[in-house]
Amino acid sequence: MIRVPEIVSVYGSSCNAFPGKVPKKMVVTTTNLGLMFTGKNILLLLLVFSFSTGCQMEPDTRTSLVVPREDRYVYRQVHMGMQVRIVLYSGTRDKARQAARAAFVEIARLDRIFSDYRNDSELSHFVSRAGEAPVSVSPELYEVLDRGQRLAGQTGGAFDITAGTLTQLWRGAIRYERMPNEAELRSAMRTSGTGKLRLDDIAQTAQITSAGLRLDLGGIAKGYVIDQALRILRAHDVTKALVEAGGDIVVGAAPPGEVGWRLTIPHAGCEVVLTDAAISTSGDTEQFVQIEGIRYSHTVDPRTGFGLTNRQIATVVVSDGFTADGLATALTLLEDSEVEALLDFYPKTRALVGYPRLPEGPLGPEFYFRVYDEASAQEGSNTSGLFAEC
Repeated sequence: MIRVPEIVSVYGSSCNAFPGKVPKKMVVTTTNLGLMFTGKNILLLLLVFSFSTGCQMEPDTRTSLVVPREDRYVYRQVHMGMQVRIVLYSGTRDKARQAARAAFVEIARLDRIFSDYRNDSELSHFVSRAGEAPVSVSPELYEVLDRGQRLAGQTGGAFDITAGTLTQLWRGAIRYERMPNEAELRSAMRTSGTGKLRLDDIAQTAQITSAGLRLDLGGIAKGYVIDQALRILRAHDVTKALVEAGGDIVVGAAPPGEVGWRLTIPHAGCEVVLTDAAISTSGDTEQFVQIEGIRYSHTVDPRTGFGLTNRQIATVVVSDGFTADGLATALTLLEDSEVEALLDFYPKTRALVGYPRLPEGPLGPEFYFRVYDEASAQEGSNTSGLFAEC
């Protein structure tokens, strides 16, 4: 588990009522509320929203536009087996509450579609018809299945939503600290394979051709869900907002008086500032099992059938959570040359991948980091761009 610090103190100043005037000094205070997260490796979030007090203003004889006050509100609920947090700015408490409530309702609705833990989910009903005729599925489920299949093709099968049986097998291995035997691994791999999931774009139907195949959308659906939550907030005229679920975060417009949302990447010891973007981190810092001296991740490589042992960790920044979630998962499975090949499909993506130095020390691995930032290079900026501090 990782404790997530959160900025709760906001120092206001009348300076921001005057367009074009910038406070001379920034003051930051933090309070650790001790949020506990489990599941996909967590991106430690540091939200810095602060203004200076007592900044000096020059007299201005022009008519000034007073900016309406927007207060900060934080809401939390448990969905998708984890705590989901919404941070937003609003002029009134009622407006904030209504927007957050609507966003959580949407998250709950989508969880009833994508969950592989719930017997009543649309995904579970679809999987129960494996080996049968094509099934009409919701637009949401179809979109996630289609994106998952495309990502599988782009990664040469390293990312594979049809490997749900393998995922279930390794969940049990972690829970009971027991290595799956060879027969179990062979059986699970036989039931997997992207060719056994067929999608019809025209009819919007899906078909699982192999009985026993299970789908696992855990590496991609969460990003889609928080995208939709942010969309709902915007529909309620709340544009300055952040939605966080585990290692996935999407942000809208910058908080009042700030250039963006400041987010810390703890494993790299650096921070980024984002607006209207998404960031996702994936790795095995939380869920793993150590058997006979070998550490196996909860993330399974469908090409081998085994949990990852390389302890690679990846952070991705892109315009939407759907893409960030899937890519962050995929990048933990790929070697350097494969990472570059995958990101060729996503030219506006920035990625930071930590590769462990071997052998590991007594306190765990040290990482060396590689920045993949073609977006900044294309824009003519420093090639380190967004991750310049990392």
